[in-house]
Amino acid sequence: MIVIIIYNTATGNTRQIAKKMREILENHNHKCDLYRDKEIKDKVKVDPQYFDLYDLICLGSCTHGNRPAKSFNKFMSTIENYDLAGKSLVCFSSSLGPEGWKETCKEIREKFPDMNHIGNFGCVSKNYDSTIRNFEELVKKLN
Repeated sequence: MIVIIIYNTATGNTRQIAKKMREILENHNHKCDLYRDKEIKDKVKVDPQYFDLYDLICLGSCTHGNRPAKSFNKFMSTIENYDLAGKSLVCFSSSLGPEGWKETCKEIREKFPDMNHIGNFGCVSKNYDSTIRNFEELVKKLN
């Protein structure tokens, strides 16, 4: 499977989750590209077929007021009208409160109703060990 992980981070927590996700995917023999949203936004903006080669798209953002970061929302607006139907989607986030990451994942998922949503993952602050274990369980099922 070919996977892309795109994330936004403010304090580094979401970046750490994204890096661990890539490590798990690669350990299970999946090809995985990892980008911060601001690193890839210009490439994606000019190429509506950018995601064609990917089977799984993982989108993650830090949480601001129980929502994705404004810059990540802007990034998602760039791609939400692309033809991503049939591709799998994983949403992930980190937040300061127990409900924040869930609300952020919900908003990400709702932007892409034609994708095959296969999971939400998140954590409060830097407590991401169980998040990573849950993600690894999902990856094992995908093999």
